[in-house]
Amino acid sequence: MGEQPLDEKLSSFFRDWRIVTGTAPLEERLPPFFDKLRALFPMAGYRYEPKRIPGESVDLAALELFFADIIEPLVVAKRAGFLCDPWEVASIGFDEVRNSKILAWLLDPRGTHGFGAKILISFLDTVKHPSLANVEVGSKSVVGVERSYSDADETNRVDIEIDDPNFFLIIEVKIYAPEGQEQVDRYCRLCKARAGIRPHGVVFLTPSGKQARTLGNAIPISWRRVAASINAALQDTTIEQGRLCAHALVTQLLAGSFAKHVKRF
Repeated sequence: MGEQPLDEKLSSFFRDWRIVTGTAPLEERLPPFFDKLRALFPMAGYRYEPKRIPGESVDLAALELFFADIIEPLVVAKRAGFLCDPWEVASIGFDEVRNSKILAWLLDPRGTHGFGAKILISFLDTVKHPSLANVEVGSKSVVGVERSYSDADETNRVDIEIDDPNFFLIIEVKIYAPEGQEQVDRYCRLCKARAGIRPHGVVFLTPSGKQARTLGNAIPISWRRVAASINAALQDTTIEQGRLCAHALVTQLLAGSFAKHVKRF
């Protein structure tokens, strides 16, 4: 009896892999993939319309036409620099201070990115904290990085602080550094004191979105959720006659590549 052909081995392997991992079949994952790809290249005329009926086989002829259509837009995107990762080139890596500064820049409604308050609003929606729900975000938010506050015992250095007339927010950024002793608890007390009667909260941002060990009532979120909030805001980017304006292309590249970068934490 001959050995099983390679294509049959691969088919069997991926079938078993789907069963173990719960991954959806390829024919179910292709349509949303191509929908997202169309949004990136609105100028390309795609002829591929994938079937959306679960269990249907993939139309290989139509798929071949699609890949023929996508070659030129991909070449253009590569030559224009749209596929580059500026944060990888800048080697920001897992440095908490440098990543905090970039996140603070994106969250700043007055930042030079040109998105206004869109990313901050999307971030607050991701936080989903009752006290911060439906707060009005204007152009008067003051976003600070590495803010220091001294008390009788020690100096508290806040990674990101958002001081808005309508709310007050502290973001404690963690990538690989350990949580300090009673650190988050101190930040919660500081946040309450600084906020006064305004809605307020402390976000504990980590790769896994774990709870803080200390007693403070912090809001745990993951870097992946931050990335999702950035991408959600980018979908609202201004489009003029089916094409992004030049400024939006640059800032969308910066913000989108940062979202991709932090998902690796």
